[in-house]
Amino acid sequence: MTVGFKTFVPKQCPTVFRVQNIAPDDKRIKIFNLPINNGEICDLMAIPEVSEADIRHSLLKGTLNLKARAHEIIVVESTIDLLQFDECHKSFLESIGIDFGLDVDGAGYTASQEGEVLYSKDGETFTASLSLTSDQGWLVNDQGILLLVY
Repeated sequence: MTVGFKTFVPKQCPTVFRVQNIAPDDKRIKIFNLPINNGEICDLMAIPEVSEADIRHSLLKGTLNLKARAHEIIVVESTIDLLQFDECHKSFLESIGIDFGLDVDGAGYTASQEGEVLYSKDGETFTASLSLTSDQGWLVNDQGILLLVY
């Protein structure tokens, strides 16, 4: 299986996706043509031709998905963007050890009601509120004044 392309540009950020081979019977596995011995931890982002997109695709529909479901690998560390709006995929990713990058961090706030939005007057302190909209659907404050959203 060929993925991505070999790049001559070195990785600029410390992005990682580390998996551990936990296959039974001391089995050696291959991911993206890289052999991984039993018990070994490998950073798939260190493979020059592998991108975050390759990993996302493989997790949802490819080799990583199959090996995780067969209990041959677990994810020991991930800092890649795996944002998921599908609860089924999100549950699967959490079940194989991924706990970072699955949803948007709301500045430490979790919505308690559908339709809540976070707003800030200073860009640092956020307050949650149910949004108000005009008859035309524009976001307005409680006095009916149009709000700019950016």
